[in-house]
Amino acid sequence: MNSVGESAVASGGLTTRAERIADGSVLAAFDGLDRPRMAWLRADERRVVGGQVARVTAAGSDRFETIEERATATLATVDTTGPAGQSPRWYGGAAFTPDSESWAGFAPAAVVLPAVVAARVDGETWLVVRGRDRVDARFERLRMAIEGQDPPAHDPPGIDAVERRPDRMEWIRQVERVTDAIGAGQLRKVVLARSLHADLGGPVGIGGALADLGDRYPDCTRFAVAPVGGGTFLGATPEILLDRRGRTVTTTALAGSAARGGSRAADADLAAELQASAKDDHEHRVVVDAIVDQLESLPASVSVADRRLRRLASVQHLETPIEATLDTDVHALSVADALHPTPAVGGQPPDRAMMRIADLEGIDRGWYAAPVGWFDATGDGSFAVAIRSALIEGRRAHCFAGAGLVADSDPDAEWSETELKYRPMLDLLE
Repeated sequence: MNSVGESAVASGGLTTRAERIADGSVLAAFDGLDRPRMAWLRADERRVVGGQVARVTAAGSDRFETIEERATATLATVDTTGPAGQSPRWYGGAAFTPDSESWAGFAPAAVVLPAVVAARVDGETWLVVRGRDRVDARFERLRMAIEGQDPPAHDPPGIDAVERRPDRMEWIRQVERVTDAIGAGQLRKVVLARSLHADLGGPVGIGGALADLGDRYPDCTRFAVAPVGGGTFLGATPEILLDRRGRTVTTTALAGSAARGGSRAADADLAAELQASAKDDHEHRVVVDAIVDQLESLPASVSVADRRLRRLASVQHLETPIEATLDTDVHALSVADALHPTPAVGGQPPDRAMMRIADLEGIDRGWYAAPVGWFDATGDGSFAVAIRSALIEGRRAHCFAGAGLVADSDPDAEWSETELKYRPMLDLLE
């Protein structure tokens, strides 16, 4: 099944103004941008975008292929000239499953060619505005909102009430059903997700929230997606699905987790236990092997680096960098289609794991644990796996966390692990 909707503005009558502006925080402008708006923030680049020149949506098993075809055709009708590094990019992402539309405003897959881009890259701040009218007026208004501005302050709204789904007893039952199936040889790994729903004491300023996440998680990819008619999905994810530049694709396997210690010695002990854990080693190797197989199927030549420790504020992970050299010019969306979902968020074998997830979880993940990012006219692009994330809808927040289950997973330990993975979002809200 496949469905497509699109809206494109041809270059006739479309004006573009792109200039380097004085330094300032691009996040200062985020909350004032028209929807759909999105933020893509890494240590080496910070971009916020808003409005749309064109939009493409798709559903079904061929949604990534459809997006690629429609986006490529649309770019042929739009003026793609611009300064180096600021050529048009499509921004967006997809739901975890091909037909999910449970989140208001979020299509199963959607990308936009934005009307406004504010970017901080290579020590320079750029502003790009496209439109049919009032381009100069909008440009100057946004310039004033950015130049000389600090990142917006974050004011946590506070949490009035919390509901966890499933509750602890149901979680134990779910984990035991999965480990029984793995023990019987039906599966190798399944990632089960939980959700936490919080009533907030006030609204959330997304620009300030993203700035706060940057202070606490500077090495993570921060993102926010705010479609027309929906809430805002935001997060600070440590997991890269892919970076594609020419025929080089880089990604990481991120699986196996432990808490951080309260002291340097305690932290080192927990890290040593994680690195020596047979359970976590097995969970991690399942992910590495699957990613290598998925990349080789493109086809590509794949190299795997040594495993290392990835330390974050509240949790530490086993991580393995992986690089592939594509045999042909495979588009970033095709790479994303081949990789998603990796066993770090789905399971192995993938089809059986996805069936088990649908049968047990009782929640619709929406865009959680799915690809979020960008691509350009050359087929280059970057996508992150949207974990450590929450959907903000007014004064209600929906947080998500998952745990990778293998044969000897302990339900109580996995519950504790997911509680740690809620922390980036709960610390933002409390």
